[in-house]
Amino acid sequence: MALFIGSFTFVSAAKPPIDGNVANGKQKYEALCISCHGSKGHGDGAAANALPNEPADIAQKINKPFKTPTQIANKVLAGKIDEGMPAFKGVLTEKDAIDILAYVQSIQ
Repeated sequence: MALFIGSFTFVSAAKPPIDGNVANGKQKYEALCISCHGSKGHGDGAAANALPNEPADIAQKINKPFKTPTQIANKVLAGKIDEGMPAFKGVLTEKDAIDILAYVQSIQ
């Protein structure tokens, strides 16, 4: 019986572009998100140090495997009040949140 020992190379393919309105996402991001998440979405905005927890690195989250834009958008809408993330349901639609993710992806 032969034993095959080979090497495997894992290639991380970039996730496809998020289907969203980048212009709308930019406008919403600049109005609601930039102060905490920073100009590139890395969680380093001007208000970040005043929060009880470090803001999420949105750029990193949108590139995680097995996370869909809809799943991430729904987290934005639900928020995490105890961690400093307001709930944006009623302020943003799911489409607006996806547009924000498309914008953040576009500026990476």
